[in-house]
Amino acid sequence: MAQVMGIVDAYGYWPLVRQVYSHAVFQPAQGEPGDPREVAAGMAAAVRVLGALEAIAAEGLVLSGPVTLADLHLAPMVAAFVQAGEGAAALSSRPALAAWWAGMRARDSMRATDPGLPGQA
Repeated sequence: MAQVMGIVDAYGYWPLVRQVYSHAVFQPAQGEPGDPREVAAGMAAAVRVLGALEAIAAEGLVLSGPVTLADLHLAPMVAAFVQAGEGAAALSSRPALAAWWAGMRARDSMRATDPGLPGQA
């Protein structure tokens, strides 16, 4: 659990949220242009983060069963990331992580906190 939280804090938040989500989804939804270079840089960094999280989810000890702090910490970042088409495609190519996300996004708490921005995946 601590490993997942450390990975997303140190390496995940910035590319997933501040680069991909902010520039591909949030800024355009606010009528502002996003920077495609930021999206591309975020996607390049996200590959490594998603790869590490995929390995952890596939191992089956975390991101695969009962909800932990790691799930609750990661889920909002993934919820933002997958609103971008590039993010959704990147996640869908990682079966263990995609299965985890399918379970998390079906939770009442995730649906109740959906911001309703365009591109919700």
